[in-house]
Amino acid sequence: MMKKVLAQVLSLSLIAFLFAGCTGGEPPKASSDAPEVPSSSTVPTEKTLDVSTRTIRFATTSSEGTAIVDAMHVFADLVSEASSGLITVDLYPSSALGDVSESYQNVQLGVLDMAVTSAQNVAGSGASDFVALSLPYVFRDSKHIIDVIQGEIGAQLLASVQASGTKCVGIGFWNAGSRCFFTKTPVRSLADMKGMKIRCQQLDVDTDMTKALGASPTPIAFSELYSSLQTGVVDGAENPLSGIYSGKFYEVCKYVTLDEHSAPPVVIVFSETIWQTMSEDEHNIILNAWKEASSTNYDCLVNEQAHYIELLEAEDVEVIRLSDKDDWYAAMEPVYKTYGSDCADVLDAIAAIG
Repeated sequence: MMKKVLAQVLSLSLIAFLFAGCTGGEPPKASSDAPEVPSSSTVPTEKTLDVSTRTIRFATTSSEGTAIVDAMHVFADLVSEASSGLITVDLYPSSALGDVSESYQNVQLGVLDMAVTSAQNVAGSGASDFVALSLPYVFRDSKHIIDVIQGEIGAQLLASVQASGTKCVGIGFWNAGSRCFFTKTPVRSLADMKGMKIRCQQLDVDTDMTKALGASPTPIAFSELYSSLQTGVVDGAENPLSGIYSGKFYEVCKYVTLDEHSAPPVVIVFSETIWQTMSEDEHNIILNAWKEASSTNYDCLVNEQAHYIELLEAEDVEVIRLSDKDDWYAAMEPVYKTYGSDCADVLDAIAAIG
Protein backbone atom coordinates (compact mmCIF):
# COMPACT_ATOMS: atom_id res chain seq x y z
CA MET A 1 0.00 0.00 0.00
CA MET A 2 2.80 2.39 0.99
CA LYS A 3 4.57 1.71 -2.32
CA LYS A 4 1.38 2.53 -4.24
CA VAL A 5 0.96 5.93 -2.46
CA LEU A 6 4.63 6.75 -3.02
CA ALA A 7 4.29 5.97 -6.71
CA GLN A 8 1.30 8.32 -6.98
CA VAL A 9 3.21 11.19 -5.24
CA LEU A 10 6.21 10.79 -7.55
CA SER A 11 3.89 10.77 -10.55
CA LEU A 12 2.20 14.02 -9.47
CA SER A 13 5.57 15.72 -8.78
CA LEU A 14 6.81 14.81 -12.26
CA ILE A 15 3.69 16.32 -13.88
CA ALA A 16 4.12 19.54 -11.84
CA PHE A 17 7.78 19.77 -12.84
CA LEU A 18 6.98 19.36 -16.54
CA PHE A 19 4.16 21.94 -16.39
CA ALA A 20 6.45 24.48 -14.69
CA GLY A 21 9.04 23.99 -17.44
CA CYS A 22 6.50 24.83 -20.12
CA THR A 23 5.23 28.04 -18.48
CA GLY A 24 8.34 29.36 -16.76
CA GLY A 25 10.98 31.90 -18.06
CA GLU A 26 10.19 34.91 -20.28
CA PRO A 27 6.60 35.31 -21.41
CA PRO A 28 5.93 34.95 -25.14
CA LYS A 29 6.56 38.12 -27.14
CA ALA A 30 3.58 40.04 -28.45
CA SER A 31 2.87 40.07 -32.15
CA SER A 32 4.62 42.85 -34.07
CA ASP A 33 1.17 43.97 -35.25
CA ALA A 34 0.03 44.76 -31.74
CA PRO A 35 -0.22 48.51 -30.92
CA GLU A 36 2.50 49.89 -28.67
CA VAL A 37 1.14 51.71 -25.63
CA PRO A 38 3.45 54.57 -24.61
CA SER A 39 4.33 55.08 -21.01
CA SER A 40 2.81 58.09 -19.24
CA SER A 41 6.15 59.93 -19.43
CA THR A 42 6.12 59.96 -23.25
CA VAL A 43 2.52 61.07 -23.84
CA PRO A 44 2.64 64.61 -25.39
CA THR A 45 0.75 67.23 -23.36
CA GLU A 46 -0.33 70.72 -24.47
CA LYS A 47 1.41 73.55 -22.57
CA THR A 48 -0.96 75.44 -20.32
CA LEU A 49 -0.46 79.19 -20.78
CA ASP A 50 -0.18 81.46 -17.76
CA VAL A 51 -2.96 83.86 -18.73
CA SER A 52 -5.33 85.80 -16.49
CA THR A 53 -8.72 87.24 -17.34
CA ARG A 54 -8.23 90.93 -18.11
CA THR A 55 -9.38 93.78 -20.34
CA ILE A 56 -6.89 95.97 -22.20
CA ARG A 57 -7.99 99.46 -23.23
CA PHE A 58 -6.27 100.61 -26.43
CA ALA A 59 -6.65 104.27 -27.47
CA THR A 60 -5.89 106.24 -30.63
CA THR A 61 -6.78 109.57 -32.19
CA SER A 62 -7.37 107.87 -35.55
CA SER A 63 -10.93 107.18 -36.63
CA GLU A 64 -12.74 104.02 -37.64
CA GLY A 65 -12.08 103.07 -41.23
CA THR A 66 -8.43 104.14 -41.20
CA ALA A 67 -5.74 101.56 -41.83
CA ILE A 68 -4.32 101.76 -38.32
CA VAL A 69 -7.69 101.22 -36.62
CA ASP A 70 -8.30 98.29 -38.96
CA ALA A 71 -4.97 96.86 -37.76
CA MET A 72 -6.02 97.46 -34.15
CA HIS A 73 -9.16 95.39 -34.73
CA VAL A 74 -7.03 92.56 -36.13
CA PHE A 75 -4.78 92.87 -33.08
CA ALA A 76 -7.76 92.59 -30.71
CA ASP A 77 -8.99 89.45 -32.47
CA LEU A 78 -5.54 87.84 -32.39
CA VAL A 79 -5.13 88.55 -28.68
CA SER A 80 -8.52 87.04 -27.92
CA GLU A 81 -7.75 83.95 -29.98
CA ALA A 82 -4.28 83.39 -28.50
CA SER A 83 -5.57 83.80 -24.94
CA SER A 84 -8.63 81.56 -25.48
CA GLY A 85 -10.84 84.57 -24.86
CA LEU A 86 -9.36 85.43 -21.48
CA ILE A 87 -7.85 88.73 -22.67
CA THR A 88 -10.21 91.26 -24.23
CA VAL A 89 -8.98 94.35 -26.07
CA ASP A 90 -11.39 97.30 -26.08
CA LEU A 91 -10.62 99.93 -28.73
CA TYR A 92 -11.13 103.67 -28.24
CA PRO A 93 -10.63 105.45 -31.61
CA SER A 94 -11.28 109.09 -32.55
CA SER A 95 -9.62 110.60 -29.44
CA ALA A 96 -12.28 109.06 -27.18
CA LEU A 97 -9.74 108.94 -24.33
CA GLY A 98 -7.89 112.15 -25.15
CA ASP A 99 -5.46 113.50 -27.72
CA VAL A 100 -2.04 112.01 -28.47
CA SER A 101 -0.34 113.66 -25.50
CA GLU A 102 -3.15 112.99 -23.03
CA SER A 103 -3.45 109.29 -23.85
CA TYR A 104 0.34 108.92 -23.68
CA GLN A 105 0.43 110.53 -20.22
CA ASN A 106 -2.36 108.23 -19.04
CA VAL A 107 -0.37 105.20 -20.20
CA GLN A 108 2.63 106.53 -18.27
CA LEU A 109 0.46 106.92 -15.17
CA GLY A 110 -0.94 103.41 -15.49
CA VAL A 111 -4.58 104.53 -15.84
CA LEU A 112 -4.66 103.45 -19.51
CA ASP A 113 -3.22 100.17 -20.77
CA MET A 114 -2.20 100.94 -24.32
CA ALA A 115 -2.09 103.82 -26.81
CA VAL A 116 -0.90 105.01 -30.18
CA THR A 117 1.45 107.95 -29.68
CA SER A 118 4.02 110.00 -31.56
CA ALA A 119 7.74 109.42 -31.82
CA GLN A 120 8.15 112.99 -30.51
CA ASN A 121 6.29 112.14 -27.30
CA VAL A 122 8.47 109.10 -26.68
CA ALA A 123 11.64 111.06 -27.46
CA GLY A 124 10.56 113.88 -25.15
CA SER A 125 10.12 111.55 -22.19
CA GLY A 126 13.61 110.08 -22.31
CA ALA A 127 14.03 107.78 -25.33
CA SER A 128 16.04 110.37 -27.28
CA ASP A 129 16.93 108.04 -30.17
CA PHE A 130 13.33 108.40 -31.37
CA VAL A 131 14.23 111.91 -32.54
CA ALA A 132 15.83 110.24 -35.57
CA LEU A 133 12.43 109.09 -36.82
CA SER A 134 11.12 112.65 -36.92
CA LEU A 135 13.93 114.32 -38.83
CA PRO A 136 13.26 115.41 -42.44
CA TYR A 137 14.23 113.08 -45.27
CA VAL A 138 15.42 110.35 -42.92
CA PHE A 139 13.40 107.83 -44.97
CA ARG A 140 13.80 107.46 -48.73
CA ASP A 141 10.55 105.67 -49.55
CA SER A 142 7.84 103.42 -48.12
CA LYS A 143 9.99 100.29 -48.24
CA HIS A 144 12.78 102.05 -46.38
CA ILE A 145 10.34 103.03 -43.62
CA ILE A 146 9.15 99.46 -43.17
CA ASP A 147 12.66 98.00 -43.32
CA VAL A 148 13.64 100.29 -40.45
CA ILE A 149 10.65 99.98 -38.12
CA GLN A 150 10.14 96.24 -38.62
CA GLY A 151 13.84 95.38 -38.57
CA GLU A 152 16.69 95.42 -36.09
CA ILE A 153 16.71 99.21 -35.70
CA GLY A 154 13.03 99.20 -34.84
CA ALA A 155 13.55 96.43 -32.28
CA GLN A 156 16.38 98.36 -30.63
CA LEU A 157 14.31 101.52 -30.48
CA LEU A 158 11.38 99.68 -28.90
CA ALA A 159 13.69 98.14 -26.29
CA SER A 160 14.93 101.64 -25.42
CA VAL A 161 11.41 102.84 -24.53
CA GLN A 162 11.31 101.01 -21.19
CA ALA A 163 15.07 101.19 -20.63
CA SER A 164 15.00 105.00 -20.92
CA GLY A 165 12.60 105.45 -18.01
CA THR A 166 9.55 106.53 -19.99
CA LYS A 167 7.28 104.37 -17.77
CA CYS A 168 6.10 102.70 -20.97
CA VAL A 169 6.90 99.53 -22.90
CA GLY A 170 7.41 99.76 -26.66
CA ILE A 171 5.13 97.29 -28.47
CA GLY A 172 5.51 98.25 -32.11
CA PHE A 173 5.10 100.85 -34.85
CA TRP A 174 2.70 101.91 -37.56
CA ASN A 175 3.32 104.32 -40.41
CA ALA A 176 0.53 106.15 -42.20
CA GLY A 177 2.49 107.88 -44.93
CA SER A 178 4.63 110.91 -45.72
CA ARG A 179 4.14 114.66 -45.89
CA CYS A 180 4.71 116.41 -49.20
CA PHE A 181 4.74 119.97 -50.55
CA PHE A 182 1.82 121.32 -52.56
CA THR A 183 2.25 124.60 -54.39
CA LYS A 184 0.68 127.09 -56.80
CA THR A 185 3.64 126.85 -59.19
CA PRO A 186 5.52 123.63 -59.94
CA VAL A 187 8.44 122.46 -57.81
CA ARG A 188 10.40 120.05 -59.98
CA SER A 189 13.81 120.50 -58.37
CA LEU A 190 15.41 121.95 -55.26
CA ALA A 191 16.17 125.19 -57.13
CA ASP A 192 12.41 125.79 -57.54
CA MET A 193 11.97 126.10 -53.78
CA LYS A 194 14.16 129.19 -53.54
CA GLY A 195 12.26 132.22 -52.29
CA MET A 196 8.88 130.48 -52.05
CA LYS A 197 6.69 131.38 -49.08
CA ILE A 198 5.77 128.04 -47.52
CA ARG A 199 3.42 127.36 -44.63
CA CYS A 200 4.87 124.53 -42.52
CA GLN A 201 4.14 123.07 -39.11
CA GLN A 202 5.10 125.44 -36.32
CA LEU A 203 7.95 123.26 -35.08
CA ASP A 204 11.55 124.39 -34.95
CA VAL A 205 12.78 121.44 -36.99
CA ASP A 206 10.20 122.08 -39.73
CA THR A 207 11.02 125.78 -39.83
CA ASP A 208 14.73 125.03 -40.17
CA MET A 209 14.03 122.38 -42.82
CA THR A 210 12.10 124.90 -44.92
CA LYS A 211 14.92 127.44 -44.63
CA ALA A 212 17.52 124.81 -45.57
CA LEU A 213 15.53 124.13 -48.75
CA GLY A 214 15.82 127.80 -49.70
CA ALA A 215 12.18 128.70 -48.98
CA SER A 216 10.73 131.19 -46.52
CA PRO A 217 8.73 129.55 -43.68
CA THR A 218 5.56 131.58 -43.16
CA PRO A 219 3.55 130.93 -39.97
CA ILE A 220 -0.18 130.69 -40.64
CA ALA A 221 -2.95 128.96 -38.71
CA PHE A 222 -4.08 125.85 -40.54
CA SER A 223 -7.66 127.13 -40.51
CA GLU A 224 -6.50 130.15 -42.56
CA LEU A 225 -4.34 128.23 -45.03
CA TYR A 226 -6.89 127.82 -47.84
CA SER A 227 -7.67 131.54 -48.01
CA SER A 228 -3.97 132.42 -47.67
CA LEU A 229 -3.20 130.28 -50.72
CA GLN A 230 -6.06 131.92 -52.62
CA THR A 231 -4.84 135.44 -51.88
CA GLY A 232 -1.14 134.73 -52.35
CA VAL A 233 -0.08 135.23 -48.74
CA VAL A 234 1.78 131.94 -49.18
CA ASP A 235 2.88 130.07 -52.29
CA GLY A 236 2.40 126.60 -50.87
CA ALA A 237 2.35 124.34 -47.84
CA GLU A 238 2.93 120.72 -46.85
CA ASN A 239 0.68 117.91 -45.68
CA PRO A 240 0.07 114.20 -46.16
CA LEU A 241 -1.59 113.39 -49.49
CA SER A 242 -4.77 112.49 -47.63
CA GLY A 243 -4.83 115.94 -46.00
CA ILE A 244 -4.20 117.72 -49.30
CA TYR A 245 -7.18 115.92 -50.80
CA SER A 246 -9.58 116.10 -47.83
CA GLY A 247 -8.80 119.82 -47.36
CA LYS A 248 -9.59 120.44 -51.04
CA PHE A 249 -6.30 122.28 -51.45
CA TYR A 250 -6.23 120.95 -55.00
CA GLU A 251 -8.69 123.75 -55.79
CA VAL A 252 -6.01 126.41 -55.18
CA CYS A 253 -2.78 124.41 -55.70
CA LYS A 254 -2.39 122.34 -58.84
CA TYR A 255 1.05 120.91 -58.06
CA VAL A 256 2.09 118.28 -55.54
CA THR A 257 5.77 117.37 -55.17
CA LEU A 258 6.40 113.87 -53.85
CA ASP A 259 9.45 114.84 -51.79
CA GLU A 260 8.19 112.82 -48.76
CA HIS A 261 10.16 114.99 -46.37
CA SER A 262 8.56 113.74 -43.17
CA ALA A 263 7.23 110.27 -42.31
CA PRO A 264 7.57 109.69 -38.56
CA PRO A 265 5.88 106.40 -37.63
CA VAL A 266 3.56 106.35 -34.65
CA VAL A 267 4.58 104.21 -31.69
CA ILE A 268 2.40 101.65 -29.90
CA VAL A 269 3.10 101.86 -26.16
CA PHE A 270 1.92 99.85 -23.14
CA SER A 271 1.82 100.98 -19.52
CA GLU A 272 4.90 99.70 -17.69
CA THR A 273 2.91 99.60 -14.42
CA ILE A 274 0.31 97.26 -15.93
CA TRP A 275 2.91 95.31 -17.94
CA GLN A 276 4.66 94.32 -14.73
CA THR A 277 1.48 92.64 -13.46
CA MET A 278 1.36 90.36 -16.50
CA SER A 279 3.00 87.00 -17.14
CA GLU A 280 5.59 86.24 -19.80
CA ASP A 281 2.94 84.35 -21.76
CA GLU A 282 0.71 87.42 -21.73
CA HIS A 283 3.63 89.59 -22.86
CA ASN A 284 4.26 87.26 -25.79
CA ILE A 285 0.60 87.25 -26.77
CA ILE A 286 0.56 91.06 -26.94
CA LEU A 287 3.88 91.39 -28.79
CA ASN A 288 3.18 88.63 -31.30
CA ALA A 289 -0.34 89.88 -32.00
CA TRP A 290 0.81 93.40 -32.86
CA LYS A 291 3.65 92.04 -34.99
CA GLU A 292 1.15 90.04 -37.03
CA ALA A 293 -1.45 92.82 -37.16
CA SER A 294 1.13 95.33 -38.46
CA SER A 295 2.62 92.97 -41.05
CA THR A 296 0.36 94.60 -43.68
CA ASN A 297 1.72 98.10 -43.03
CA TYR A 298 3.81 98.24 -46.21
CA ASP A 299 0.89 97.29 -48.44
CA CYS A 300 -1.25 99.89 -46.69
CA LEU A 301 1.36 102.60 -47.32
CA VAL A 302 1.74 101.80 -50.99
CA ASN A 303 -1.97 101.40 -51.63
CA GLU A 304 -2.91 104.60 -49.79
CA GLN A 305 -0.36 106.68 -51.69
CA ALA A 306 -1.54 105.28 -55.03
CA HIS A 307 -5.16 105.93 -54.03
CA TYR A 308 -4.64 109.61 -53.21
CA ILE A 309 -2.42 110.22 -56.22
CA GLU A 310 -5.24 108.89 -58.38
CA LEU A 311 -7.78 111.14 -56.65
CA LEU A 312 -5.57 114.23 -56.96
CA GLU A 313 -4.80 113.58 -60.61
CA ALA A 314 -8.52 113.27 -61.24
CA GLU A 315 -8.74 116.90 -60.01
CA ASP A 316 -6.15 117.98 -62.62
CA VAL A 317 -3.29 118.11 -60.10
CA GLU A 318 0.18 117.36 -61.44
CA VAL A 319 1.99 114.97 -59.09
CA ILE A 320 5.74 115.52 -59.49
CA ARG A 321 8.36 112.88 -58.75
CA LEU A 322 11.80 114.34 -58.07
CA SER A 323 14.89 113.33 -60.01
CA ASP A 324 17.30 115.31 -57.78
CA LYS A 325 16.29 113.93 -54.40
CA ASP A 326 19.90 113.52 -53.30
CA ASP A 327 20.20 117.32 -53.40
CA TRP A 328 17.29 117.63 -51.00
CA TYR A 329 18.94 115.15 -48.61
CA ALA A 330 22.25 117.00 -48.79
CA ALA A 331 20.50 120.29 -47.93
CA MET A 332 19.57 118.83 -44.53
CA GLU A 333 23.14 118.76 -43.21
CA PRO A 334 22.70 121.85 -40.96
CA VAL A 335 19.36 120.51 -39.70
CA TYR A 336 20.92 117.20 -38.72
CA LYS A 337 23.78 118.97 -36.95
CA THR A 338 21.27 120.91 -34.86
CA TYR A 339 18.75 118.18 -34.07
CA GLY A 340 20.45 114.86 -34.74
CA SER A 341 23.62 115.02 -32.68
CA ASP A 342 22.17 112.87 -29.87
CA CYS A 343 21.03 110.14 -32.25
CA ALA A 344 23.82 110.17 -34.83
CA ASP A 345 24.39 106.39 -34.55
CA VAL A 346 20.72 105.69 -35.29
CA LEU A 347 20.75 108.08 -38.25
CA ASP A 348 23.82 106.35 -39.66
CA ALA A 349 22.19 102.95 -39.25
CA ILE A 350 19.02 104.12 -40.98
CA ALA A 351 21.00 105.64 -43.84
CA ALA A 352 22.96 102.40 -44.25
CA ILE A 353 19.71 100.50 -44.80
CA GLY A 354 18.52 103.01 -47.35
